[in-house]
Amino acid sequence: MQKAETSTGIKMLDSDLAELFKLEEQGKLSEAKQLLEDLEVTQDKFTSLISMKVARVTIALLDKDTFVSLKERSAQDSHGLLDKAREIAQTFLAKLPDHPVAKKILVDEAGEEEKDDNKEGKLTLNVISQLAPFSSFFYYREKLIPAVRITFLDRREKKLLESTMDWDDLLFLINGLICIAEAEFEKSIKFFDLDILDIPGKTKIGIWISSIEEHLQKLKELSAPYKLGEQENEGQKK
Repeated sequence: MQKAETSTGIKMLDSDLAELFKLEEQGKLSEAKQLLEDLEVTQDKFTSLISMKVARVTIALLDKDTFVSLKERSAQDSHGLLDKAREIAQTFLAKLPDHPVAKKILVDEAGEEEKDDNKEGKLTLNVISQLAPFSSFFYYREKLIPAVRITFLDRREKKLLESTMDWDDLLFLINGLICIAEAEFEKSIKFFDLDILDIPGKTKIGIWISSIEEHLQKLKELSAPYKLGEQENEGQKK
């Protein structure tokens, strides 16, 4: 039996893995596998053997994309440990993601984390709700460089961030945010399939996506005269 002595460098993951390997050390993996066959088991009985930490790490280990992401973020010498943990999850806990009690305790845990965040004001104080742009130009080598200063405000109009960007910087930010949104949608589909995902503002999100498509098309049309994408000559470089 293998103990989780090697650190992945991710504190929560190390803690969850320790719980998983504890089941192995105690010889309770077969018992856990059998428990997952019982869809009527009480939550108390379930959690007395399979803790929330074990459920959480099992979900991550069984999902291929999440597992790959964990390995990329983890210390190199912990990869063998992660492979071993995934083997345990696949062999003994493969039915956990579909078990109703596992779904419930994961949802309950997420709810408790949200309550803690609300108590500390994390969900209200740092949410960007307004953008205040101010267009300007830089003067360089007898040319004008277009730029925009954007102030990011919260619901109380408190300034969270202010940044001045030229068009390259601006499009870098936009592209990065869209890539982040794409990754978020992709990683969350497994939780949607398990029917444990709640998406506030679904209608509004759909409207935002349509709006992005429309504005992107308009941006392409407006950018055409500038011949963007062509090689810069020395006089055009900043």
